Amino acid sequence: GQLVGVGGSLARFNIFSNQMYALNYSTLQVVDISNGAVPVAGKKIELSRVVETLFIESNNLFIGTQTGMLIYSLADETNPVFVSQYDHFQSCDPVVVSDGYAYITMRAGNRCGSTANLMDVVDIRTITTPALVKSYPMTEPYGLGIDTKTLFVCDGSAGLKIYDATDP
Repeated sequence: GQLVGVGGSLARFNIFSNQMYALNYSTLQVVDISNGAVPVAGKKIELSRVVETLFIESNNLFIGTQTGMLIYSLADETNPVFVSQYDHFQSCDPVVVSDGYAYITMRAGNRCGSTANLMDVVDIRTITTPALVKSYPMTEPYGLGIDTKTLFVCDGSAGLKIYDATDP
């Protein structure tokens, strides 16, 4: 498959090859867009969690939920298959992925729950067993992005933080 574009950490839909993947509260909807004039709804997957964001990297779909990150394989683009998960306390949870690491921000307050504001760096080089590398305290993280080895975190009143991600 081919990634058409790169969605940000707050994306609720993304395109990979001839499929669009969209989130709706607790479901993942696959839509065949090979004929852009006539999109066709495909598989709908119940995720049993409140889903917030998705990110595609290395033929995998990374779904940020209020209680963790779900990883689905896109080896068969029309049929995403669950691979593994990384669980955390309830919070708002954007995620980006690059070079075998997932960067997950967790925000507290309002509908997000929790009282902690963190960024977890998770080793996903073995995709079936995500492992926490390190947690960084944050002020109020809202979103993040990664460009090669530069990580950008929008951290509320603390402003934009820029990290060198050459050593996650």
